[in-house]
Amino acid sequence: MKMFKFTVVILLATSACTIVFYNKAALACEVAALSGFEKIQSDIFVDDSLNKAERTQLLTLIQQAKSRVDETLLK
Repeated sequence: MKMFKFTVVILLATSACTIVFYNKAALACEVAALSGFEKIQSDIFVDDSLNKAERTQLLTLIQQAKSRVDETLLK
């Protein structure tokens, strides 16, 4: 019975480490709100230190970049 418990603990620990190691981006997305970032748009988080004008400029630049990518790929 001790060997079974030990094996289960090792498997759980290994599984948890594997999930964290291979899914760092997903984990970062989940804890972004907890780490002082504010969601300003779907999938876009910014630091609280950005003012309203900088946030608006950032969103404008992102939209322009998306438009350029769409234009390039649709040619």
